[in-house]
Amino acid sequence: MKRLYFYAAVTITLVELFFCFFGPIAFNSKPAILITPASSRSTAALPLQESEAAIQEGLAASGSFLITTPRMAAEQITMKQDHTDLVVTHGDYLAHAKDQGIERVVSLTLDTEPNTEYYRATIILWNSILGEAVKTLTLSSPGYYDLPRQIRSQMPQLIQSPGGLTLFDWLILLFFLGQIYAAWRLRTSQYFDTSPVDLLRSRLTTPTLGWRARRLRMDPPPTLEGLGSAAFWRAGSLSTPSSKPSATSVPTPEQAITTVRHRIRTKITDSGVLVEVLLGFGGILLLFAWIYALNANMDYVRRFITLESSFRIGKTVTEAQTEALLRFGPLLLLNTLAYLLPRLSPRILPRLWFFQSRKQPGPSTPRRKRLPKSNLGNTLFGFLSGSPSGFSHLDNWLVRINRSYTSQVAGLRPLWIAVSGYRLPLTILSALLYSLAFPSESSLSGLPLIAWIALIPLFWVIKTSSFTQTVFYGTLFGVMQGIMINYWHSTFGIIALPLSAVATAFGFFIYMVILGGLRNLVYSPRVLGRHDWILLPLSWVVFDYIRSLGFAGYPWGYIGVSQYLFPRITQLADLTGIWGISFLVVLFNAVIAHVLLPYPTRKTPWANLPHIPITARRRLPILTITVLLVCTLIYGQIRLATFEPLGDTIHIGQGDSTLQPSEPDSSLSLYLIQQNTDPRKHSTQHTLSRLSNLSATAPAHSVIVWPEGAIPPGVPTQSAQTGGSPPPSYLPNQYLLSGATTTGPEAHNTALYLNPEGKILSQYHKIKLVPITEHIPTDSIWSLLTPLFLPFHPHHLSPGTDYQLHSMDDWSVATPICFEDTFPDHIRQFVRKGADLILVLSNDYWSLTPVQSMQHTIHASFRSIETRTPMVRATTSGLSGVIDYTGQLLEPSIGFYTEGTLSVTLENPTVPEATLQTLYLSWGDWLPIAALIVFSAICLVVLLLRTSEVLLGIRRYWAAGNQNLSR
Repeated sequence: MKRLYFYAAVTITLVELFFCFFGPIAFNSKPAILITPASSRSTAALPLQESEAAIQEGLAASGSFLITTPRMAAEQITMKQDHTDLVVTHGDYLAHAKDQGIERVVSLTLDTEPNTEYYRATIILWNSILGEAVKTLTLSSPGYYDLPRQIRSQMPQLIQSPGGLTLFDWLILLFFLGQIYAAWRLRTSQYFDTSPVDLLRSRLTTPTLGWRARRLRMDPPPTLEGLGSAAFWRAGSLSTPSSKPSATSVPTPEQAITTVRHRIRTKITDSGVLVEVLLGFGGILLLFAWIYALNANMDYVRRFITLESSFRIGKTVTEAQTEALLRFGPLLLLNTLAYLLPRLSPRILPRLWFFQSRKQPGPSTPRRKRLPKSNLGNTLFGFLSGSPSGFSHLDNWLVRINRSYTSQVAGLRPLWIAVSGYRLPLTILSALLYSLAFPSESSLSGLPLIAWIALIPLFWVIKTSSFTQTVFYGTLFGVMQGIMINYWHSTFGIIALPLSAVATAFGFFIYMVILGGLRNLVYSPRVLGRHDWILLPLSWVVFDYIRSLGFAGYPWGYIGVSQYLFPRITQLADLTGIWGISFLVVLFNAVIAHVLLPYPTRKTPWANLPHIPITARRRLPILTITVLLVCTLIYGQIRLATFEPLGDTIHIGQGDSTLQPSEPDSSLSLYLIQQNTDPRKHSTQHTLSRLSNLSATAPAHSVIVWPEGAIPPGVPTQSAQTGGSPPPSYLPNQYLLSGATTTGPEAHNTALYLNPEGKILSQYHKIKLVPITEHIPTDSIWSLLTPLFLPFHPHHLSPGTDYQLHSMDDWSVATPICFEDTFPDHIRQFVRKGADLILVLSNDYWSLTPVQSMQHTIHASFRSIETRTPMVRATTSGLSGVIDYTGQLLEPSIGFYTEGTLSVTLENPTVPEATLQTLYLSWGDWLPIAALIVFSAICLVVLLLRTSEVLLGIRRYWAAGNQNLSR
């Protein structure tokens, strides 16, 4: 088996390395390139737009460049200016490319040849760093449409990729080198000789000293170390000592060094760490490659060019997915077999007919004692009634669940063995279930019920893991669920999804270091194991809260958000915010994990675990989660009865239908426009034309609402304060609220409120900018990373500082922009300042999938519950509509990637103002802060106890040493 694995791994790796540099799936670096607008020196009709599109299509077809289109470059140049009538010259484009770190610039000039009817195109490749022309290509054609075809075919020959490796290519090479190293080390190891499950059984059933004495002793190097993931990085403590060490024995420094060296060597060789690391690392790389293959390995610009082209560009999705499978599939399959065979061989392989002759006879298995008969009805009735018989029935059910064909060792729960032997699959399963609870390609509404069991496998893994295992598996879970939930980041740009994955990995790494250190390094798991059902949800809520703070805050993917379909549960948000719902779901997972897999204590050692009745140690978690769920449902029903009637104050009409409010003097009428274009990619004239046509049918008394970025860049920010030149009147005789990119000393992503003359009445500058994409701080450590992100088109916007409200017909309207509506405290600040309505302007067109828009909508819906304030969403491509006081999306609404309009009329609620004042609105994020205080206090107490214990151990060490010297 060892030699077979070695030769197969080396052969496959060498073949993959060959195809990394030669053949159709060879590495292909993608340097950035900027395309300037086509120009002409002739007054004749020339195919300017067609030729410019031909250059973009030719570069996109090569798949070798990150393309910056003229529209993108002009937008970024305009944002640096303070006037709207800017004419961007060729020199401006070269200077902009140099500032952005884009070395290559392509310019196109069209003309007609003298005394002929031929069209001539001059394409020049510029070096923006030197400001010089590098290469020139001249083409001529007699046909109007023949010239663009020639340009398209000649572009790959004119501009060739310089080669080189990207960061992802280096990671692939690292994976292949790691595979060769693992094959070499496992060639002489005992990994394939012993079942890790059998080894785990021997470890857990061997009489040992107490945990304190076991941590202080130094066993001699064993002859056979732990194998597989059961011994993962803790192999030195698995062997049975040849003799029980005396209480006064003190290891010499040489013995201690020898033991440490042996354990480090065993971690890398004999254990299954290499196989598991390769599976985890390779699985993440395959997941990245597969997700980018869904876009045919194109970024948003190339894909957008593809959608507008009439011919094939680059690879198809099927070809890209096949390439990903060919690159990673063989080695992942080989490592999967290497992972499973040592675990299945003692039980599965002997059952197969071609292994039966090798089956060794063994002692007969004693028959189990038959459990008393019980049914689910008796169990639930007895448990809910609180009778002892109910708990005994439930205990019988749990023992039946834990028993399986692997329970051949007396005095040990088989579920513990199964979890310890299959931590990696359980971690991947937990990440998959977690992501499926949210809207995804498999279910646009998500599967919220899965969230109540999604974390159970992860908590089992954490419960049975050492410190290093906890960090490894916890970080792997965070990265995989983050990639699967946010896979649509890959459409925005090449760097978006990797940045999101790195940030998630860093956050989960820190979290798991703290959690694993608390459970394994600082104090005994047997002490904290009894209370992990409450420590896990407390720490989880704290972690969710912390990752929403600061410049890189990204409050996406909270497990409580997945419960948006259950309004009786979500109403809890007006007390605790989204944190309370997340705490409830995580607590349920932790309780189930604790009940099914309890941790042994001194009073209930391993030998007694199968016979433990459901005492207070397990009854308390069950009763706690039951009481909290019942109270949540009752509270939710009460709040629904209070706020559901307020839905009658919101009137929605499809298209140009007019609505007559019952109290017109106190109402606000809005007319939402969803034009189904991306202002950053479609031409400005095309976007404005469609918006104006859709706005033509708006009622005279309505405020027309355009989504984020609808007005072209260049609106000066001083217009509202200094009376500067106002923007043009886009809609005469109509009030307009629209998103725009304003310029001046600083550029902002802004929500403008304009009167019919085009004067800016009020404006709000976006405060929570998208990290890296919209803003990179220049006064922090993040500024050191700015050169790395320049080729990926950051906009260099400045964040706003004021929670500005717009006054519309006696209504105070807050206008958060884009993903600002996912920050709970950010929306809370608007409402505390007096906002009567939350009007969100957003552009989700770039994701090219309704999954991202649906996730965005359900995250935003909780802001209405927390503040008891209605929300109106105006987007470019869906979902545009109204969310009422209970967080429910009202119908009708405008669907995904469709063009449409919506008339919305809102009346002032008839309930007292005190009813709309929620606990969360008054106290804010009190729950995660309280959880942080409690969790920090627990860490401090445990650290003090462990410190005193270490000092006591040092004192005993020196006392024993002095006794040896006196002898």
